[in-house]
Amino acid sequence: MSHKRAPFLTRRSQTRAPYLTRRSNTRAPYLTRRSHTRAPYLTRRSNTRALYLMRRSNTRAPHLTRRSNTRAPYLTRRSHTRAPYLTRRSNTRAQYLTRRSHT
Repeated sequence: MSHKRAPFLTRRSQTRAPYLTRRSNTRAPYLTRRSHTRAPYLTRRSNTRALYLMRRSNTRAPHLTRRSNTRAPYLTRRSHTRAPYLTRRSNTRAQYLTRRSHT
């Protein structure tokens, strides 16, 4: 019975990055192989990092949860709220007003 291989031993799963291959799970489709890797937010149900961070930071005060952005640390979640001067780079309203008066 060598021609009938086991369904999980396909040619796709024997690649260089085996955590990128999906194992179809019908009863629990969010439990794919990707949910056990270094990036567990890359599952089939939530495809992006933004969706994972929204689920993770879904607290009672969502404007207080910071989204760490390494390349642009001034673009936090607070920069999209009612007080956009309360970002991580400029903590006070005085700093915001001094920045605004320079332009």
